[in-house]
Amino acid sequence: MFIDKGNCKSLGLKLSVHTFIFLALAISDAIYVFTMVIHKSIKAIFVIDSKLFYIKPIASPLSHVAYTTSMYLTILLAFERYLKICHPNTATKVCTLSNTKKFIFLASFVGFFYSFPRFFQRTWEYDTEDQIYEVKKTAFGKTDNYKKMYLTWSNLVFRMILPTISLIFFNVFTFIKVNFINNDINYFVNSFINRQLTHTMMTDWSLFMKIVSSEYLQNMLCTQLLFLFCFDIQNNFG
Repeated sequence: MFIDKGNCKSLGLKLSVHTFIFLALAISDAIYVFTMVIHKSIKAIFVIDSKLFYIKPIASPLSHVAYTTSMYLTILLAFERYLKICHPNTATKVCTLSNTKKFIFLASFVGFFYSFPRFFQRTWEYDTEDQIYEVKKTAFGKTDNYKKMYLTWSNLVFRMILPTISLIFFNVFTFIKVNFINNDINYFVNSFINRQLTHTMMTDWSLFMKIVSSEYLQNMLCTQLLFLFCFDIQNNFG
């Protein structure tokens, strides 16, 4: 996550706020996939009893930490893109490398802090009859308040409603701004450069701007659908 500027310059790489966000997302997603493979695949392949799957009290909470972190990093990416397009003057002050690192750390902290109660959902208890340690839910994990308030309502608000509204807001207003800029450029070209451009060049420019707007809309929809898909997977298998 912390890249040496000298090495990047020597390799010809350009540092940007999106570089750090994408890197943090890649790390968070890799941790999520790794923990889900351990949590689900190994258990299914080797047919391990849930009571004897000793890594579950650790792997399951870590997968939720990584998932929640990735969720808010995605919102951070949409937020900084929104600022750069809709509020460029503010973006020059807010979207700096130092601030981006702080935002990434904050998103990671939120992911860990929000998922922290899951570390107390299960524990290892010694069964005196079978004389082995078994994985069991704790008294905290069995309470109705934990199930209703945290697993149901809290997840609904902080991992579904709030992120979805944020992504829709940032992406929709960014897309509107892109279309507005597109219209301004077309008006400028039609009004002031019409004499210097051929009709074919004008058509190609308009087609190019339509492709850019269309690709942005597709990326926005794919991001939103992927977010909803991952949330559904996490609810069903997490």
